[in-house]
Amino acid sequence: MRREAVLTAIVEAEQISPTEEQVLEALQPTAEREGVEPDKLLVDLRANGRVEELREDLAARQAVELVAERAKPISVGQAQARDALWTPGQEGEPQEAVAGGAAAASGKLWTPTGEGSAS
Repeated sequence: MRREAVLTAIVEAEQISPTEEQVLEALQPTAEREGVEPDKLLVDLRANGRVEELREDLAARQAVELVAERAKPISVGQAQARDALWTPGQEGEPQEAVAGGAAAASGKLWTPTGEGSAS
Protein backbone atom coordinates (compact mmCIF):
# COMPACT_ATOMS: atom_id res chain seq x y z
CA MET A 1 0.00 0.00 0.00
CA ARG A 2 2.80 2.41 0.80
CA ARG A 3 4.38 1.80 -2.59
CA GLU A 4 1.13 2.70 -4.36
CA ALA A 5 0.74 5.81 -2.20
CA VAL A 6 4.28 6.93 -3.04
CA LEU A 7 3.76 6.29 -6.74
CA THR A 8 0.44 8.14 -6.67
CA ALA A 9 2.15 11.10 -4.98
CA ILE A 10 4.90 11.10 -7.62
CA VAL A 11 2.33 10.93 -10.44
CA GLU A 12 0.53 13.93 -8.96
CA ALA A 13 3.65 15.93 -8.15
CA GLU A 14 5.20 15.36 -11.57
CA GLN A 15 1.85 15.67 -13.35
CA ILE A 16 2.38 12.38 -15.16
CA SER A 17 -0.37 11.68 -17.64
CA PRO A 18 0.09 9.03 -20.33
CA THR A 19 -0.60 10.23 -23.86
CA GLU A 20 -3.03 8.50 -26.20
CA GLU A 21 -0.02 7.19 -28.12
CA GLN A 22 1.47 5.68 -24.96
CA VAL A 23 -1.86 4.03 -24.15
CA LEU A 24 -2.04 2.51 -27.63
CA GLU A 25 1.58 1.36 -27.35
CA ALA A 26 0.80 -0.36 -24.05
CA LEU A 27 -2.16 -2.11 -25.66
CA GLN A 28 -0.09 -3.40 -28.58
CA PRO A 29 0.98 -6.76 -27.05
CA THR A 30 -2.57 -7.58 -25.92
CA ALA A 31 -3.99 -6.53 -29.27
CA GLU A 32 -1.54 -8.80 -31.08
CA ARG A 33 -2.44 -11.76 -28.84
CA GLU A 34 -6.13 -11.18 -29.45
CA GLY A 35 -5.68 -10.52 -33.16
CA VAL A 36 -7.21 -7.03 -33.09
CA GLU A 37 -5.94 -3.52 -33.68
CA PRO A 38 -4.92 -1.51 -30.61
CA ASP A 39 -7.49 1.16 -31.57
CA LYS A 40 -10.28 -1.43 -31.43
CA LEU A 41 -9.07 -2.68 -28.06
CA LEU A 42 -9.02 0.92 -26.78
CA VAL A 43 -12.61 1.43 -27.94
CA ASP A 44 -13.62 -1.75 -26.09
CA LEU A 45 -11.86 -0.60 -22.93
CA ARG A 46 -13.61 2.77 -23.12
CA ALA A 47 -16.96 1.03 -23.57
CA ASN A 48 -16.29 -1.02 -20.44
CA GLY A 49 -15.06 1.97 -18.43
CA ARG A 50 -11.56 0.54 -17.99
CA VAL A 51 -9.40 3.13 -19.76
CA GLU A 52 -8.81 5.14 -16.60
CA GLU A 53 -7.51 2.02 -14.85
CA LEU A 54 -5.04 1.50 -17.71
CA ARG A 55 -3.97 5.16 -17.60
CA GLU A 56 -3.35 4.92 -13.84
CA ASP A 57 -1.25 1.78 -14.34
CA LEU A 58 0.78 3.46 -17.09
CA ALA A 59 1.27 6.58 -14.97
CA ALA A 60 2.54 4.43 -12.07
CA ARG A 61 4.99 2.67 -14.43
CA GLN A 62 6.20 6.05 -15.69
CA ALA A 63 6.67 7.19 -12.08
CA VAL A 64 8.83 4.12 -11.37
CA GLU A 65 10.88 4.87 -14.50
CA LEU A 66 11.27 8.49 -13.38
CA VAL A 67 12.52 7.42 -9.96
CA ALA A 68 14.97 4.98 -11.56
CA GLU A 69 16.26 7.66 -13.94
CA ARG A 70 16.80 10.18 -11.14
CA ALA A 71 18.25 7.74 -8.60
CA LYS A 72 21.81 8.51 -7.59
CA PRO A 73 24.06 5.74 -6.31
CA ILE A 74 25.68 6.20 -2.93
CA SER A 75 28.73 4.52 -1.45
CA VAL A 76 28.52 1.64 0.99
CA GLY A 77 29.79 3.96 3.72
CA GLN A 78 27.03 6.46 3.06
CA ALA A 79 24.41 3.69 3.08
CA GLN A 80 25.73 2.36 6.40
CA ALA A 81 25.76 5.87 7.86
CA ARG A 82 22.21 6.47 6.71
CA ASP A 83 21.09 3.19 8.28
CA ALA A 84 22.82 4.11 11.55
CA LEU A 85 20.92 7.39 11.92
CA TRP A 86 18.23 7.49 14.54
CA THR A 87 14.87 8.75 13.42
CA PRO A 88 11.76 9.37 15.50
CA GLY A 89 9.83 6.17 15.99
CA GLN A 90 12.90 3.92 16.06
CA GLU A 91 13.68 1.87 19.13
CA GLY A 92 16.62 2.93 21.26
CA GLU A 93 18.66 6.08 21.60
CA PRO A 94 20.08 8.17 18.76
CA GLN A 95 23.27 6.71 17.35
CA GLU A 96 26.18 8.58 15.86
CA ALA A 97 26.37 7.85 12.14
CA VAL A 98 29.37 5.87 10.91
CA ALA A 99 30.43 8.30 8.18
CA GLY A 100 28.43 11.22 9.54
CA GLY A 101 30.04 11.47 12.95
CA ALA A 102 31.55 14.86 12.23
CA ALA A 103 28.24 16.21 11.02
CA ALA A 104 26.47 14.82 14.09
CA ALA A 105 29.07 16.33 16.42
CA SER A 106 28.69 19.74 14.77
CA GLY A 107 24.91 19.74 15.29
CA LYS A 108 24.16 19.05 11.63
CA LEU A 109 22.27 16.14 10.15
CA TRP A 110 24.26 13.88 7.82
CA THR A 111 22.82 13.52 4.33
CA PRO A 112 23.89 11.26 1.43
CA THR A 113 25.31 14.28 -0.39
CA GLY A 114 27.51 15.06 2.57
CA GLU A 115 25.82 18.39 3.18
CA GLY A 116 24.56 18.86 6.71
CA SER A 117 21.51 20.78 7.71
CA ALA A 118 21.18 22.56 11.00
CA SER A 119 19.16 20.68 13.55
